[in-house]
Amino acid sequence: MPIDQSAVPRHRHPTLGDSMELTKHNQRLQEVEHNIANLSDVDKARVAEIRQALANGTFTIDIDKIAQKIFEIESQR
Repeated sequence: MPIDQSAVPRHRHPTLGDSMELTKHNQRLQEVEHNIANLSDVDKARVAEIRQALANGTFTIDIDKIAQKIFEIESQR
């Protein structure tokens, strides 16, 4: 039984347009990577809030909440 040639995928060679498309995507990927690398892991508003509470003497420590978080972290190991 002969093979239906229309069902056989044809591989085309990359063209200049393909190369330009990859370059554009690569540039965008580099921008995103740069932006991610410059993200801060620190919530600056929260730090300012805590500093203010410390300065005012109104900062409180919830030992039950801390204990619960420690328990959660340790139980995941």
